[in-house]
Amino acid sequence: DDIAEIVAQGSVIEKGPGETVYEKGSVEKNIFVILSGVVHVTDGGKPIAALGPGNILGEVGMTTGAPHSTTGVVVEASRLFVMSDGLYHRLLLEDVGIRILVNVLVTLIQRSKAANARVQDLSA
Repeated sequence: DDIAEIVAQGSVIEKGPGETVYEKGSVEKNIFVILSGVVHVTDGGKPIAALGPGNILGEVGMTTGAPHSTTGVVVEASRLFVMSDGLYHRLLLEDVGIRILVNVLVTLIQRSKAANARVQDLSA
């Protein structure tokens, strides 16, 4: 099973309420998959999203290499699967179609960030 093989190559961590998964501005090279619990994505202490089992965090930083634009804070004891940068890139090398898809996603993320920055500039 492909998923079991991937999980075997990663690690699982546990975090309690109030602990951070990552901090805004940090350059964390991991993707986190929530296995149980709840994590809030915040910006300046303001909640943006509440994420639960099956949701992922850190994907933008991993795909673009950019610093995190938000903070992930655990609000309910959580178990998280951690996929390292190395594992992520090994998986990408296995399939050309996936590499193309990731390149498309990176482009979309960069364009979205640029559009958001323009909107913020206009509203300032």
